[in-house]
Amino acid sequence: MKIFSNFDTRLRRDTFATYQKEYGKDHVICFGRSMLYRWYRVFFPGLIVLALSGAWLWFFYQWFAGAYFVYVLVFTLVLDIIFLFPIIGRYIDYKQDFIIVIPEALMMYDQ
Repeated sequence: MKIFSNFDTRLRRDTFATYQKEYGKDHVICFGRSMLYRWYRVFFPGLIVLALSGAWLWFFYQWFAGAYFVYVLVFTLVLDIIFLFPIIGRYIDYKQDFIIVIPEALMMYDQ
């Protein structure tokens, strides 16, 4: 399946299966990004952005007594979208990039 036709979500599986047929199951290894990458480059930054947004909203709700909360909420949502786009991009990198090791080569796929 292709999403937005920029990258193929079945490329890892199809490529791995092709090389397994060619070299045998014991001679082909497929690696993705580590869980450490996901924690430090995706999960923690996303959690920090959401926690800061919650603290920001709580502070302004208390300060303005809820009078301008709708405007602050819209501004915060726009900022969240701006700051979460790079984190979502790193998550897509985490899911889509992989390395296949065969007896003759080491191939990195960066979608």
